[in-house]
Amino acid sequence: MARTIDIDPRKKIRPRRLGAIAVFVAGVIIALNLLSSAFVSVDANEVGVKIVRGHVQGTLSPGWHLISPIGGKVVKFSTRIQQTSMLRVANEGDRAGDDSIEVASSEGARMNVDVTINYRLDKTRTIDRFRASSICANGSCDRAFDR
Repeated sequence: MARTIDIDPRKKIRPRRLGAIAVFVAGVIIALNLLSSAFVSVDANEVGVKIVRGHVQGTLSPGWHLISPIGGKVVKFSTRIQQTSMLRVANEGDRAGDDSIEVASSEGARMNVDVTINYRLDKTRTIDRFRASSICANGSCDRAFDR
């Protein structure tokens, strides 16, 4: 004997069922948010420093990495060649005002020299640089970091 299903558009969804659907949807949204925050991407010319509960755990090479969504952070540093300029002209360079280097000539005269420096971060010394910065002192990082 064939069963028939009665689909009546006038039937209302019961409030208990509507509440269960809302809880299920909220749970799925929370689970997807936790899952998406557990993966971190480190780009090609970057190195990441992994911090878990305020302590440095190591460096991350370029690619996708799984971290703890609760208490885990990654601070990224660029390993591209960067440039800083120290110029006498007030409106140019990295700082406002005269930040040129004062040197002495072989005759003892003092003069200002404009300097441009190209540098990049050594990937093998990223943790040392991170710990030496004002961001992280004594291996314990108390500040909240952006990913």
